[in-house]
Amino acid sequence: MARADGTRSSLIFETLKIIESMGTWKPRVVIGENVKIVLSKRMKLEFDRYLSDMERLSYTNNFDVLNARDFGIPQARERVFVVSRLCGSVFNFARLKKKPMQDIWSFIEDKADDRYIITQPNMLNKIGVDPTLLVAGSLLSKNMHGQ
Repeated sequence: MARADGTRSSLIFETLKIIESMGTWKPRVVIGENVKIVLSKRMKLEFDRYLSDMERLSYTNNFDVLNARDFGIPQARERVFVVSRLCGSVFNFARLKKKPMQDIWSFIEDKADDRYIITQPNMLNKIGVDPTLLVAGSLLSKNMHGQ
């Protein structure tokens, strides 16, 4: 998360540059998202520096680790979300509405456009799919996922 290391994590500091370059006009709310590791011992100092810099720009910050599963998405994905409010109150993450995780099949279409179907045998082999299982250009069938 170092400022000049050129990694994607350093993009969080680009937020500061953008806000500083805006002059007197600033967004009322800034929302950031990052990997959970930014809270690790190795990266926490830089994360705290970002929060301090946002405070210097008159933002009130709050952050929390959110898991996509808690919001209905069938994926175990923990991410750190930061909500910064300009001269405002602290965002209350506890007020977010959580919902039960949905079955992954509710997100998958019965028939995808052919351009999204992998048909090359060498690619199918790389992802561990037997090319002989393809049925009319589609690997997914209703009986494969219990419907």
